[in-house]
Order: sequence, then C-alpha cells, then structure tokens
Amino acid sequence: MFALKFLPDQNGADMNGEGVRNEVKTWIKAGKHSNIVRVYDGFIYGRYLVIVSEYVEGGSLRDWLEANQKKAPSLEKAVEMLRDILRGLSHLHTRRIIHRDLKPENILLEDEVPKITDFGVSRVVETFSQSATRRLTNGAGSPLYMPPEAFGENTPMPQLDIWSAGVMFYEMLSGGWPFTGNSMYALFAEITGKDPRPLPEDVPHELQAIVMTALLKDTAQRFQTAEQMREAIDKAWSALLQRQQSLSETISDENWLEREAQKRAAEETERRRKLPSEAQATKEPLSAKDFFKRGDKCYKKKDYDGAIQNHNKAIELNPRYADAYSNRGNSYYMKGDYDQAFVDYNKAIALNPQLAHAYLNRGDIYYKEKEYDQALIDYNKAIQIDPQYAAAYYKRGEFYASAYYYYTNERDSANYDRAVRDFSKAIKLNPRYAPAYVSRGYAYYYTGNYDQAFKDYDKAIELNQQSAAAYHNRATVYRCKGDYDRAIADYNKAVELSPHDADAYWSRGNVYMDTGDYDQARIDFNKAIELNPQHTYAYSQRARAYVGLSKKAKVWADRREFKKKAKTDRLKYEELYKESKREK
Repeated sequence: MFALKFLPDQNGADMNGEGVRNEVKTWIKAGKHSNIVRVYDGFIYGRYLVIVSEYVEGGSLRDWLEANQKKAPSLEKAVEMLRDILRGLSHLHTRRIIHRDLKPENILLEDEVPKITDFGVSRVVETFSQSATRRLTNGAGSPLYMPPEAFGENTPMPQLDIWSAGVMFYEMLSGGWPFTGNSMYALFAEITGKDPRPLPEDVPHELQAIVMTALLKDTAQRFQTAEQMREAIDKAWSALLQRQQSLSETISDENWLEREAQKRAAEETERRRKLPSEAQATKEPLSAKDFFKRGDKCYKKKDYDGAIQNHNKAIELNPRYADAYSNRGNSYYMKGDYDQAFVDYNKAIALNPQLAHAYLNRGDIYYKEKEYDQALIDYNKAIQIDPQYAAAYYKRGEFYASAYYYYTNERDSANYDRAVRDFSKAIKLNPRYAPAYVSRGYAYYYTGNYDQAFKDYDKAIELNQQSAAAYHNRATVYRCKGDYDRAIADYNKAVELSPHDADAYWSRGNVYMDTGDYDQARIDFNKAIELNPQHTYAYSQRARAYVGLSKKAKVWADRREFKKKAKTDRLKYEELYKESKREK
C-alpha cells in the first residue's frame, strides 16, 4: 500500500521542478531501511508537490506521546524508541543526509517501530566538515527542537540532528521540553544562553547524562554521531540493568537487552562482511590534487554533483585547499545553491586572500542578490589582484551597463563609457570573448552608436552562433533603424535558441506592433506573460494590441494589470535605490 502526500506551494508561485527532483532524489537515496519511511517517487501536480511513499498506519510519535500522557509509558519504551530513531539517523548521516527538522510529528510508527519521515527541509550535505552555511531559520527546523547554531548562519552538521534527538528523548522521559520560552525571542534566549531544565528526579542519572550530552551548546562536546549516541544508550541501559532492583518497576522485559545484543552482533557481522570489497576499492588511495583534477573534469562535463563529490574528497584530504573550496563553490553556483557557493568562496578567500576568481564569483552572488555595492568591491578586488583577468573586467562592465541604474537610479552616458572601457579591456585580453562583444554592443546601443553596436553583435555571432543574446540585441538595433524584416529574423533566431526567454517574445511582439500585425503581436505577448506572469510591459503592449483588434474589455483588463504591476515595480526600485543610498 502506498501513501500520497500533497504539499502545497506556500509561495504562490510555480514550484522549482529541479528543486523538487533533487528533494525526491535525496529521499530515494536514503534507500531501504527499517527506520526510514521509504519514498518511491515525487512529482508536481498543479501547485502541489506529490510524494509517493510507503504507507505507515500507526500514526506519529506525537500521537503516541499524546496517547500516553505526553511521554513514553516506560523507560524501556523511551530507550527502545530513541535507539531505533538513532539507527535511522545513522543511516541518513552515513549517506550525507542531514534531516534538520526532527520532531515527533516527523516520526511515524509501524507497530511502535519508528520511521523517520519529512519532505520539506532535508538536504544532502556532501561533506560534514566543509559543507555550506544555511540560514536554518528560513524554512528549516522547528524552534523547540532546534540547537543554538540553527538560529544563525552555520554549517548543518550531524550534531544538529543529535540535539533534536536529545530534545525528543527529554520529552519522552518527562512529558515536557528542556526549553520553553513564551515567545520566539524568549525561546531563542533560553536555547542559546541557558542550561536545559532539569529532568524529573525519577529519571535515572545514566539517562539524564545522555540527554544533557546531546544538549550541550558546544557542538564539539555533543555526541559526534548518531551511532556514538546509540552506543552510549546501550552502556547506560546495561548499567541500569545491573541495578535491576532499583529499576524493577520500570523494566518489564528482562530479555530486551539480550535481544538487542543479538541484533548488534548481527549488524557487526554484516559490517565485517562488507569490509573486503571496501578495502579493495581503496587499495591505491588518491591524493587531494588527484581528486581536485577529477572534480574539475566533472565540472567541465557539467556533472556538478560529481564535481562536488570529488572536491569534497580533496578538501577532506587537505582542509586548506583554497582552490578546491572555490571550485566546489562554482558547482554549487551552477546548481543554483548560492548559499553553499557563497560560503565556499568565503572559505577560499580566507585561506588565500589573493584568489582573484573567488572574489569574482562571490561578486556574482552579491550581484544576483542585488547587493551591488558589495559586488563592485569584489570585482575591483579581483582586478586589483590580477590586472590581466578578462572576466573581471567583463563583470564590472556588466555592473556599469546594467546594475548601476538600479544602484543609483541614474542612467547616463558616463556609466556606459565606463562599461565600454571595461568590455574593451576584456576583449583586448581575450579577443574571442563573445559575451564581452554582446555586452559592449548593448552599451553602444544605449549611447546611440548603432553602427558600432552592429559590429559587436556581428562579431559575437561569428564567435558563437548559439548566442541568443547577440541575435536578440542585434534585432533590437534593426528595429530602431526601421529594418523590421531583419529584426523579425533575428528575434526568430533568438526564440529558437532560447524558447523560454519571455523578453524575446515581448520584443518580437513590439516589432509586430510596429508593422500593424496586432494579432501576431498579441500571440507573442501572450507567450511572454505565460513564461513570466510578472512581465509588466507585456500587459501594457498586449493592451495596445487589443486596441488594434477592437477588444475593449480586454484592453481595460490589461491596463489595470499593467498599472498594478508598474506601481509594484516602481516601489521596488525606489526602495532599492533608497537602500543603496543608506548603505553609502
């Protein structure tokens, strides 16, 4: 029997298909384990993510606690439950998966055997010691079960899940929580600055020690792995059995420890059985440099996961390998994981302050986040370190040609002159740098130098016939010169090369408007809005097309939508401009 879980999109926008696939792969990767809810598939259905998993009919650990006066019915049951949860956690951690939201609601029970589940905030962390910072309070974790480090920007480590397991054990033993502020701020203050509330006196000190070790604020002093915590539980329970007289009311099954010993012996036998093949696989260990080169080869093939795995290994063998951090950051960047990339670039710079490409790539993240002043600082630093770095001049030129307008609310020829100088420098250093020709052509276009813009776009297309941007921008210049046939031809090519670019359809629609082909214009504006529902000016132009087609009702509908979105855009850019002024 299967279970279907429908998770609604909370942001009111289409879900990221690639992100969904990665999330599903994370749980399929966990494989079959008796303490993990097995996931078989996942897909997007409208505004829902649908997860197909095994059906677990015993309710959640929360339901179980509520049915037993909010705590485990006996010490034995609490220990059994925690041991199985830790077994599942260990399985996840050895596969470099950190759950990050462990709580009773995310533990399902089948015949009182716990199975870890959750489909929202788990992430694959390719290496525990050098993985990336996450803003854990932004959508990951439940405050009552979150450790101190989760309230800031910190690397998600196995100890995060260890803390959560410790809170659940505390709850199973006492029926309460170790920290209970009456507000988010008060809870944060307790978790980060106070010791846990003492457990009831009737909880044996051996088990209290387990809880308090799991809840130490210093991650280095906590249990380092789920397996280590599970072993500590075994020792504590063994000590309790030796004091059987004082625990006679709580231990109901004297054969339990024997069963567990047999289970552990079987697990150890299985582990040893696998050792020969593992040893054989590592007969000739590779160096950090070998793994680094492998990672770079994977990156060139666009195998970003493979690149990350190899760079992880390089960093594991040499934790001060600055280039490995920087190149791993590049893979995370290409996967759209900018938080991970940002931390890797920071680490690379900390290890080697003369690493120009790390500054350049970190500047790109600042640029994407619209932190333009920081982006410019990093681009300048990259050029200062390496005056022959063509890409750094190109990126700074992009800043002057595009971002500078949003940063200063000013668009004058001086900015484009700076951009032209930087693009020209990049081209001088690398005469086959096609994107630099495209961008310099853009700067020439905005200063009215159409002839030079044409030359640059022609050169870009000569160097790269797959450059949709070059065809798109050249078409715009043709339109300005009134050469509509060539403009349409170039826009057609841009759409062919980049069929999901809303601007290409919008721009082609404008040419059809110029030629009086209102119906074809309407079709292109429809497509632009379909691809980007926030495309403000597509609504404005479609309204004009409807005027030409004498569809008055649709004219007013699009004009209202345009005014609403234009107001939002204006406020957004005004706020961005004010923020930039405050930062200065």
